[in-house]
Amino acid sequence: MTLAAAGAVLATPEGVWHFPAFPVYAVDSTAAGDAFNGVLAARLAQGEGPADAMRWASAAAAITCTRRGAQEAIPDLAAIEAFVASHPSPTPIPLS
Repeated sequence: MTLAAAGAVLATPEGVWHFPAFPVYAVDSTAAGDAFNGVLAARLAQGEGPADAMRWASAAAAITCTRRGAQEAIPDLAAIEAFVASHPSPTPIPLS
């Protein structure tokens, strides 16, 4: 479940975690949820674990918020890779 600037929540059989959002200067949140969901689904489909997939999805959403527009704001893989490499991931917080 996405929580806009507050991040996202992941629920699995092993527990529930809050993933804080990457801090960015947001100019437009249009398509951030679409970017998040698309990257999350793609990473999970590639066999990545849920926590890592959430980190990449959160990065994609964060980048999207720093750009104006919808489709043109969604980052490509290279932009997400660069962002993940240069930004420390916020620590997930267990909720259960």
